[in-house]
Amino acid sequence: THRCTQRYTQMCTHIDVHTHRDTRMHRDQRDTCTHRCIHTDTHTDVHTERYMHTDVHTQRYTHTDVCTHTHMHRDQRYTHIDVHT
Repeated sequence: THRCTQRYTQMCTHIDVHTHRDTRMHRDQRDTCTHRCIHTDTHTDVHTERYMHTDVHTQRYTHTDVCTHTHMHRDQRYTHIDVHT
């Protein structure tokens, strides 16, 4: 008995970069936030000669938020970077 199994894997990566810049009314404060969403889609098809069809669908989401806060007070400048994964 001969059994043939074909395995097909498709991997699609979608990168969505959203940049949000918020300039507040305060002259000494400016915030810049960047949101990056990486979507990884893996689709696997398994076919046998008996025409049994199996789909495996896996989605993975990775969210990265990068926020840069710049505060200017008199002659001093502070830069704060937050990275959330």
